[in-house]
Amino acid sequence: MAIKPVVYKNSGIIPDLMVTPGINDFLQGKDVQLQYALALAGRE
Repeated sequence: MAIKPVVYKNSGIIPDLMVTPGINDFLQGKDVQLQYALALAGRE
């Protein structure tokens, strides 16, 4: 086979988009990743 299969061990699912909550988001209990996903899906 010309293409070697990629094996990711002990890494879980690698995200396509990184969403990093800020300290204020954490302190206010906001789920920034969920809000981003909903906005991306067109629900917000």
